[in-house]
Amino acid sequence: MGRDVAARFRRASATGVVLLAGLLVLGGCGGGGEHQVVQSAAVDGVPACLTWPHDMLGVTYYALDPGAYDATALTHRIPDEPAAPGGADGPQPSAAWSDPADGRGTLYVYDDGVALFVADTGNQIWFSQQARTWDTVC
Repeated sequence: MGRDVAARFRRASATGVVLLAGLLVLGGCGGGGEHQVVQSAAVDGVPACLTWPHDMLGVTYYALDPGAYDATALTHRIPDEPAAPGGADGPQPSAAWSDPADGRGTLYVYDDGVALFVADTGNQIWFSQQARTWDTVC
C-alpha cells in the first residue's frame, strides 16, 4: 500500500508542475498579460461629451463604453505618478465641464494603443483607437 500512495503522489506532483509551467507560459502568474505605458503627456481641452472621436497627441481616440472600464483596468496598469509638465498654456475646458480641471490632465498611452486620461480632478476616461459609433449624441 505504501508504494501505491508514493506512486500517486509522484503523478500528482508531476501534474502540478505541468499546470504551474502552463500558467507561467500563458502569463497567468506575475501579471504577464499587463500592458505597459509607452507615452504620457499633459493634455488640455478633453471634452465632457465624448460621443464623437477626439484627437489627442496626433492620434484619433474613441471613448470606451464606461461598462468596459473595469475589464480594461485589469490589463492596463494605472500609473500613479503625473506626467512631466508641458501641456497647453492655460486651461481650455469644454463648456460642458462643471470644473475646468476635468478637461485637463494626463494622457497615458499603452503599448496596445489604449489610452487613459486622468483629469486633474482625478476623473478617468479610457480610450481606444478602434472606431466606434454611439447610439446617442450629447
